[in-house]
Amino acid sequence: MRGKYRGGRVTSNKLIKTKGIVLSEANYSETDKILTILTYDLGKVSCIAKGARRNQSRFLASSQLFAFSDLILFKGNGELYHINSAELIDSFYSLRYNLDKLDIAMECVKFVKDNTYESQNTFNILKLIINTLYIISASEKNLTQIKNVFYIKFLCMLGFAPQIKQCGICGKCEELTAFSVKNKSVLCNECRRKEDLDISVGVRLALEYIVHSKLKDIFSFEVNEDVLKELDLIRKIYVETALN
Repeated sequence: MRGKYRGGRVTSNKLIKTKGIVLSEANYSETDKILTILTYDLGKVSCIAKGARRNQSRFLASSQLFAFSDLILFKGNGELYHINSAELIDSFYSLRYNLDKLDIAMECVKFVKDNTYESQNTFNILKLIINTLYIISASEKNLTQIKNVFYIKFLCMLGFAPQIKQCGICGKCEELTAFSVKNKSVLCNECRRKEDLDISVGVRLALEYIVHSKLKDIFSFEVNEDVLKELDLIRKIYVETALN
């Protein structure tokens, strides 16, 4: 008999099949863990992994930070989901061998944790963080560029996509020389104000690529150091302003 559920695949009256990545882990009692997991179907959920702290636990690998797994969950009597089974897909364990990569990965995962919630449609957000961790761990791309791409694309998914192709005030498509955090858009020479940020052609093209590219392609471009510094500044100010 199939249970009633709008999210992941229901395998019985209570069991829910989904995929998810561990955003944080905390010890709970002598043998258990509480995990914050971003799922394809349920949004961000808190789960208890019974016995996960034991060396021989069947949940040992899937209860680590960054662990991406096939999961079967069920809702307990309280707020927590319980993990019925977990099959590891990728641990991204190699991140732990490079402190710079580990720092960036932890920062990205924390940002996802802080800006998602239960029942949210997080299908594409999960794809983004998985792609980001894969690029960090498996490539030698500039880590600042990876971070900038991740943050900007994530903001787009939260509804903060900037207007890049035309002036956000008059609609003009030429002489786009500034970026307005207030307007969430580029501005032309005539509409720009003192507080708006200068934006080069290189940065505008990079932003346009990030905003409009498919997830599988967002890291497939290169920029020089000058463009990267400018993009990093815009990203920092835009993230702070958008989320505050």
